[in-house]
Amino acid sequence: MFKNIKEGTFNVVTAARYFILDQPIQASNRKLVDILNLQNVTEENRVLREYVSSIARNQAYTENLEQENADLQAMLDFKNSNQGLDLLASKVIFRDSESWNNIIKIDVGSNDGVLVNDAVIVSEGLVGRVESVTPTSSIVRLLISPELSSKVAVKILLEEGSVEAIIDSYDASEKAFNIILLDTNDHIALGDRIVTSGAGGLIPGGLLVGEISLLEDSINQLGSKIQVKPYAKFSGFEFVYVVRGGSDE
Repeated sequence: MFKNIKEGTFNVVTAARYFILDQPIQASNRKLVDILNLQNVTEENRVLREYVSSIARNQAYTENLEQENADLQAMLDFKNSNQGLDLLASKVIFRDSESWNNIIKIDVGSNDGVLVNDAVIVSEGLVGRVESVTPTSSIVRLLISPELSSKVAVKILLEEGSVEAIIDSYDASEKAFNIILLDTNDHIALGDRIVTSGAGGLIPGGLLVGEISLLEDSINQLGSKIQVKPYAKFSGFEFVYVVRGGSDE
């Protein structure tokens, strides 16, 4: 009987201990494990996000380097095929978003032989003209700027001969130059190439500008306007050439 009482008491104590001590501790341990698992998942997600972000950054950096290399190679190829031009390579060091289509600042100046009105080009064609210089830098007024102070003399290349003209303005909506003809000709056509003429002695002749994209009905009349799509992409470039020495004609 004593044994039964003892066993009964032990069972009661055991049950009491389970419900009072063991069960809460086990429940607490399970919650702790759940919290730790959640923390692990959160940390793993954070590490994964950082990894994905680093891949994106590295890819953007690689693509930027590849574009820079392509631009530099194009510049080098242009220089090698235009040995007759006195080309000074330079880098764009400032381009303000508020005057994006007006001016750029480059890292060469009077110490490098740069002069006001020197032409500035990329491998695709003419982009602007030097407006002011310091010993170590220059401000370049872009061809697409509405504040371009003077017209640029150009000529339309035909199968036989050429036609003189000037760049009058830039049509931002059409992304094309308005060209005024200074001579009449019946043979001007869409796609004809436009280059600088060298007239006036400020900009060398033969620099690529663009090609005719629109003709007016009055094409044969002196003073008619046509539109020319520029070869150069003005939306963004990091490297340019300053063409020193004025006209080659």
